[in-house]
Amino acid sequence: MTELILATKVPSIREIATMLVTLSLLAAARTCPAEDNDAVAARVNGHEVTVGDVEHQIKRGVGDRQVDSAVLPRLRYETLRKLVDRELVLMFLEERKIAASPKDVELAISHLQQELKARGRTLDDYLKDASLNEAQLERSFRWTLSWRRMLDTYMTEKNIEKYFEGHRRQFDGTKSHVAHILWKTEQDNSELIEQARKVRDQLDASHGEAATRGHVVARPHVRPAGRLSSHLSRQR
Repeated sequence: MTELILATKVPSIREIATMLVTLSLLAAARTCPAEDNDAVAARVNGHEVTVGDVEHQIKRGVGDRQVDSAVLPRLRYETLRKLVDRELVLMFLEERKIAASPKDVELAISHLQQELKARGRTLDDYLKDASLNEAQLERSFRWTLSWRRMLDTYMTEKNIEKYFEGHRRQFDGTKSHVAHILWKTEQDNSELIEQARKVRDQLDASHGEAATRGHVVARPHVRPAGRLSSHLSRQR
């Protein structure tokens, strides 16, 4: 698996987008064969993503199902890309003091050990069953804790409501039907322009009145043959 190196400093949002585009441009050239699990598949600002990380994510996703060898290279690449995206998100969260700290991760692992102990198991048992090593477990907790903290910070009722109000038409069932009317023009088209303006004003007035009352609106629609017809839509 050819090593991929990204970033040399904590990026801005624009730099993150640039790096993601750069990564996507490498897709066609990558084959991502399986190698030593400790081999480095990518470095993102000093953070390493190993072949083992990639293989573990694939195993979590496909379970015991057989994967066609023809699609494995692409699957490994897409999985690597997902893990690199995670590192970029973590860098973004670190820049904003939201990412989980090493102490947060240590505490989470300690809680896991207590839960395992209560069930008569050890951390080594858990790692073996999950096909993880300690470094991978720490990275997993770092991602989970950081993402949860990000959601708690930004996914508030106020922010959700603000987003809804800014994108209301995408969620409230509103439907838009767009059509246009074409006229052939001559060199002197001042009368035609005035006629077009009157038609537009009539349509705007008809639409506004029907939308207020919740009535059906007759909309102009040009068929392929050039004949003008009406398109009906219910306005909310």
